[in-house]
Amino acid sequence: MIFDLAISYEWIYDIEFTHLIEERFQRENLSTFVITTHNCNEVTNLVKEKKLFFRSYLDRASDVDENFSELAQLLTESDCRVINEYAKVDSSVDKSMAHQKLVDAGLRIPQTIIIPSYDSEPTLNLTDIELDNIGKPFVVKPAYYSGGSEGVYKNVSSLDEIQLIRRENSDDKYLIQEKIYPTSINNQRAWFRVFWAFGRVLPMLWDDNKLIYSDLKPSQMDQSLLDEIGTMMTKISSVAQLDYFSSEFALDSKNDFYLIDYINDQCDMRLKSSHKDGVPNYIVEEFIDEMIKFVKQL
Repeated sequence: MIFDLAISYEWIYDIEFTHLIEERFQRENLSTFVITTHNCNEVTNLVKEKKLFFRSYLDRASDVDENFSELAQLLTESDCRVINEYAKVDSSVDKSMAHQKLVDAGLRIPQTIIIPSYDSEPTLNLTDIELDNIGKPFVVKPAYYSGGSEGVYKNVSSLDEIQLIRRENSDDKYLIQEKIYPTSINNQRAWFRVFWAFGRVLPMLWDDNKLIYSDLKPSQMDQSLLDEIGTMMTKISSVAQLDYFSSEFALDSKNDFYLIDYINDQCDMRLKSSHKDGVPNYIVEEFIDEMIKFVKQL
């Protein structure tokens, strides 16, 4: 049997997103197949035996559950189009690897010092003068194990604090960054979380303190800001080479945009109608519609 799209997930909060994908895909006469921990082994065997085929695969499981790894490998070696090809993911989402590429692509990024993992260099060769050049307080974030502000410390001011933070993910590099203070748009923090959805840019205002999306729609935002966001996302996509991802930007009082959170490949797609801190429903629906167009072209 051949299905147009297979979707795997292990996070309970992906259920609603998966159901919405199925609903909208099937409305377009596209077939879907859902893979969870309950049927992963069975599906893996069927694919291995060439009794089950997928034209495309949205994997939201193998990065956190190794039980899905064999299936991921099998589909990579088949004619199936994996959405966000694995070979491109690691070099894109690791901030220490993507940083200079993004700078070279013309993105404005806060002043940054990239430091080695605690495991590789427990003693940090960093001076107070270097930290003063960044400005205090500054931001410390893991290069790889982060997303949605997880593991990010926004008000750090000393070497001792950095050392404590490094131990949390001791095998990961860290970024020490200048803290950017956003201006306001309609009395809201000018902080944007933006989806790149198969070539389409979906911008949203997002409060990085409250972790809540604004109800302000793109049509209510200044077009010049939206144009600049579109240009920046296109530059990021040229570096990432991913089908979809999210990035975060802050607009400061001088109207300068800074790329804050570079490239996240596993976007949180909880719906705002069910979760206070979820993504606006219409954005999730537009994201899925772009994925439908993508799969139809395969």
